[in-house]
Amino acid sequence: MYMLHITRCLLCFSLCVGTKISFAQSSGRENAGVYLAMGIGLTTHSSELLSSVATSNSTGYQLGFFGGREYEFEALIRNDTNTTAFAYANRDETSTLTTVFADNILRGYWGSMYLGVTFSTTDIVGELYQQAHLNMLSTGVGGNAGINYPFTKKNSFFLDITSVGASVTKDMVHVTAGETTTAMGNRMDISLGAASSLARGWLDFFIGYRQRTFSLSLDSTTSNETVTATLLGLNLHHTW
Repeated sequence: MYMLHITRCLLCFSLCVGTKISFAQSSGRENAGVYLAMGIGLTTHSSELLSSVATSNSTGYQLGFFGGREYEFEALIRNDTNTTAFAYANRDETSTLTTVFADNILRGYWGSMYLGVTFSTTDIVGELYQQAHLNMLSTGVGGNAGINYPFTKKNSFFLDITSVGASVTKDMVHVTAGETTTAMGNRMDISLGAASSLARGWLDFFIGYRQRTFSLSLDSTTSNETVTATLLGLNLHHTW
């Protein structure tokens, strides 16, 4: 599962680089840039699938490339990983849910606003009372929109919205004849926060909040999952 995810990221990385070089050759522009944002989050997962609410830590990164005369084109890879353990008052066993959300995004800017298309891969592994319960790989396509507005020379506000409709789900557990396969429903991410420059030209600090909602269907039961996170991180960037 993770090898497939890594392969998809490498393919998207090649696509991003090729896109950046192609725009440079066709437009004759001089502006380009690259950045790497890394962050951690205090995450709360409210799970109907596992009938519990728990907190944990999540990690994520975003690797992106800018291009255009006014940096109006961007291609990026965004990854978020989280493992949450759920405890129960009336049982000794615990349940866990591991999620890996990988978004490959191409978008264009109009001033401070942007709009783009998202190609997403989602890996979800769940154990109910320490027994294998869910192991799925889902792919889908959606949209991405937002704003990155500088309100001072060193500080900016951001709002990012991503919506993805799952198109194909591969179930790794419920594969015997007659069993209903797992399906993932639509996903919606809403993130907002602020960033501040620590070292002008190459390093920023950001703080934010994200709410993620998605649904999972197993047999005839559909559960709604809500994951909120307070995010902290650094953004390394370079332009030329």
